[in-house]
Amino acid sequence: MNGERFSPAAILLQFPHLPLVSALLTSLPATVNKSDKRILIVDNEPELTDVLKIALEALAGFRVQTENNPFQAVGAAKRFAPDLIIMDIKMPELDGADVAVRLQAEPALAETPIVFLTGTVTEPEIVRHGKKIGGLRFLPKTMRLDAMVACLHDILRTGPENFVNGAPECRAA
Repeated sequence: MNGERFSPAAILLQFPHLPLVSALLTSLPATVNKSDKRILIVDNEPELTDVLKIALEALAGFRVQTENNPFQAVGAAKRFAPDLIIMDIKMPELDGADVAVRLQAEPALAETPIVFLTGTVTEPEIVRHGKKIGGLRFLPKTMRLDAMVACLHDILRTGPENFVNGAPECRAA
C-alpha cells in the first residue's frame, strides 16, 4: 500500500451514466487505501469493464485498466504490466483462451496470473471443472464483488509461481 487515499464517491462523478455505480458506491467506506497491485480486465463489453473497474478500484484500491478489444489485449498488457489479468472467455472473433495463449507466449507476461470471467457457467459447473479451465482459474460474472475481491487478493498473495499448481480456492457465493 502506498498510503494514498481513494474516494469512491469521486468515481460516481466520472461515470454518472452507469446505473449500478450509485448502488454499489453507497455501501462502500468513505475511502479505501490504494493498492500497488495492477489488474487488467479484458472483455468485449465496455459496460461490464467500466463497472468492474469501478468496483475493484473502490473495494480494493487496485489500479485497473480495461481493454475491450481482445486483439489489443497483449499490447495493453505489455504497456500496463499487470499483476493479474481478468479475461472474459467468450468474445467475438478471438476468445479468451486464444488471448491467454498469446499472453503466456510473451516472456514479460508468461508468469502473470490469468483469471477467466464467464457468464456461461454456474457454481456446480465451476466445482465440477475444479475451478480451472486449461489450468487457469475461472470465476462467474455473477460472483459477489466482495467474494471476487477476496479471491483476487488470495491469487495475488500466492505469487505467479504457485498460481497454476495450487491457486487458492475461490467460491462464487
